Amino acid sequence: MKCTLAHSLTAFDVYMQWYIVFDDMRLMLGLRQAYLYSYAIAKGCNCFLWGTYFYKFIEDGGEDPKNLQLKEKERLLMEFGSAIAVNHGKTDQALFDKLSKFHNPRRMVDIVSYAGQMVAACVFSNAMEVELDDYLKGYVADAEKDLL
Repeated sequence: MKCTLAHSLTAFDVYMQWYIVFDDMRLMLGLRQAYLYSYAIAKGCNCFLWGTYFYKFIEDGGEDPKNLQLKEKERLLMEFGSAIAVNHGKTDQALFDKLSKFHNPRRMVDIVSYAGQMVAACVFSNAMEVELDDYLKGYVADAEKDLL
């Protein structure tokens, strides 16, 4: 994706802000939940690149992305991320309220903001048909089954 973005310095600069926002998610939610949330958004966007990217990190963390053991907070976070992606930002108020019980208003703003960044990255990757980096190719068969 970075190689594709390198054709435009402005686009590159804008999309590289994703790393800053992801780091906020990592600090706020913990690495595992940040990966799970990102994975749910990528799946909801039908984004093979980002779905495979986060599939890799979940699997490398010792979990089976197709058979995740989730606490309520994690399940709600993944449902929320998926709903944002699938429904173009619209979510069920009841789902929002349930997730809000675990996060204060500022955190909810950060969570939604990050989803917007992820959706944008997925849209770019899908529209430009960005190819997988070599280090992701070993995860394709398993990720493909889960993403399709």
